[in-house]
Amino acid sequence: MEERAVRRAAAFAGIAFVVLLVASIVLTIPAPMPDKSTAKILSWFADHRQRVYTSAVLGGLSSVAFLLFLGYAHHAAAKVADGARGVASMLLTSGIATVTIATMSALPFAALAATASRPGGSPSDDLVHMLDVVNGFGINLIGFGLSAFLVAAGLLLAQGALRPRWATWVAYVGAVANLIGSAAGFYVTKAGKGNPIGFLGFVGLILFLITVVAISVQLLSVQEAPA
Repeated sequence: MEERAVRRAAAFAGIAFVVLLVASIVLTIPAPMPDKSTAKILSWFADHRQRVYTSAVLGGLSSVAFLLFLGYAHHAAAKVADGARGVASMLLTSGIATVTIATMSALPFAALAATASRPGGSPSDDLVHMLDVVNGFGINLIGFGLSAFLVAAGLLLAQGALRPRWATWVAYVGAVANLIGSAAGFYVTKAGKGNPIGFLGFVGLILFLITVVAISVQLLSVQEAPA
């Protein structure tokens, strides 16, 4: 397969990743937080079981698309220079680690959806809240992975190994926002209410998505792979 065809496929995969991930997130944004009552959590998951399943499937598909994009981004960056090759490896490993954590973090919500309306009785209060809390902590761990990925992406963008160069500071700011938001997200109240500073993690996610779209669009627009 020609380099140009692979590059375009990777670019479309990057854009598809963003679309699929956003759709997956939107489907489960209304899910109750752990500070809500067990009855409210079970009721929501019982009423929206198919939505949760669809979100999990879209999240899985987004992971496939991201891995395709990530593989080519690593390939393109590693061709530039010795210094960029090391950072490109960091980009690859942090991206793979983040996808792995993201995939695992979807399981608690899927389990809640499967057990909420299970015949023969409802799960215990402790189990319901534990699954809800584990999902939230998993999202925080994703933020740490995104922070490492964005640092590597920012360095590659700054060196010109990836383009566009204007996305460099988008990646750096996103890395800091993810790091702070993810750390703060672990400090929840006893009732399970989230830390307001954790909102920075959402900001960091948006900046991560902007970075991926910017790189993907640039891959579509160039005649040759970045050099």
